Order: sequence, then structure tokens, then C-alpha cells
Amino acid sequence: MRNTLIVVILLAVSGLTGGCNGIKPQNRTVTATIANASTHELNGVRFECSGRYLRAGILSPNIDATIFDVSWPTATDVKVTFIDRQTRRPYSISISLVSVNEQVQAGKCHHVTIRILDYNKAEAVCE
Repeated sequence: MRNTLIVVILLAVSGLTGGCNGIKPQNRTVTATIANASTHELNGVRFECSGRYLRAGILSPNIDATIFDVSWPTATDVKVTFIDRQTRRPYSISISLVSVNEQVQAGKCHHVTIRILDYNKAEAVCE
């Protein structure tokens, strides 16, 4: 009986510490900045990913908004949406996060900047 109990305990402990099968990698947290690097006044600026949003509100040219302790998504394609404040026209820009995600998940990047460059161009970079 004692030997059986020892074997059961050893199996339980090795099952808890022996492998990572079935364990999902946790999202890392970063500081995220959404920057308006365009010449346009933008309203309703937000970064959309898998049903989650980071909101930056109104961003004048060369202004940014920083959000701390963001659980960084593992999705590779996201959108930045905004409305031109003067014309009231909405815009949506797709951004690839493949390179940024690799760096964040490797622990090499703790600050991500999403930079809006124009109505149809944006980028995400690690800093």
C-alpha cells in the first residue's frame, strides 16, 4: 500500500512539473503607445484586436497616447481605426504584428508603438 501511494504521488508531481503540454503561453504585458505621425487631426482613434480595443481618443498631429500594462495579443493582423476630425470620414488600416509579437513573446520588447503615418498607412514597432 505504501509503495502504491509513493508511486501515485510521484506520478502526480511529475505530471505537474514534468511538461508543458496543454498549457497555453501567457500573453506578456507591454506599454503601448498609439502615435499620430500624420498631418491630420484624428478622432476616435483605437487599436482593434480580437474584439478588444485600446482607445486613444483625439490625437492631433505629433501627439500620442500611452497605455500601461497592456496584455499584448497574439493575433497577427489587427486594425487601427479613426475618423478625420475635419472631414468626419472614417478610416481603417490593417497592420501585421508578426515581427512585433515574436519580439514581445521572446521578452525582447516591452514597449510597442502603433504609429499612424497617413490615412492608409500605419506601422507597429518595438522600442
